[in-house]
Amino acid sequence: MENPFELISQQLIEIQQRLERIENALKIVDDANVKYLKVDDAAAFLSMTPGAIRVMTSSQKIPHFKKLGKLYFKLSDLIKWIETSE
Repeated sequence: MENPFELISQQLIEIQQRLERIENALKIVDDANVKYLKVDDAAAFLSMTPGAIRVMTSSQKIPHFKKLGKLYFKLSDLIKWIETSE
């Protein structure tokens, strides 16, 4: 007869391995679904005015990029910026 604690330990290891595979798969899907915001959307997300967002981009205080004269923001970059800003 096998030790029930060993069975539980083995099952937990299997569950952990499955969770790691799921997390890795989700990261791949998340990378494929990068979300870009325009100024108004970024302002709403950050609870700021569009004007304040533009001022911050002109002084390079917020992550952004320009394409065809328009400002864009990666949602993931804004989240990282919030988490690391003082």
